[in-house]
Amino acid sequence: MYRLKGALWAASMFLVFSACTGSDGPAGPPGVPNMTSKKFNGVALTWTDKVIVSTNFKVATLSIPEITQDVIDRGLVMVYAELPGEGATWSALPYSYRAAGPVYSYGFVIDPGTVELRFHRSDNVVPGIPSSQFRIVVVPPTAE
Repeated sequence: MYRLKGALWAASMFLVFSACTGSDGPAGPPGVPNMTSKKFNGVALTWTDKVIVSTNFKVATLSIPEITQDVIDRGLVMVYAELPGEGATWSALPYSYRAAGPVYSYGFVIDPGTVELRFHRSDNVVPGIPSSQFRIVVVPPTAE
């Protein structure tokens, strides 16, 4: 039985690696020009308290002039946080985690020229200032 499995494995590896021959295909479409990525230190941002639908938030508004109405309508804005204790791991927002009791949640809202970062606790206590790093990525729409 082991010889049969070994022979099948060897034959499948031969097929996998020998099947990768042939000429190159046509060139793909050009990449997206003018993509923007900006990094912000959460501690250095100006955070304010804000109540939204009876919910307490800390918010920070970032000026990102690359976010136009066209980007909002047809492009892409992504926001990531490098959370404390996670090392160099970046997590896409929205993101929530539990830390010895309440659930902490990060979110964001975009408008032309701005990203508003939002930080909230599930127990609705006004949260402190997040010590996370944030990255904003703006991808403009491609030509149609």
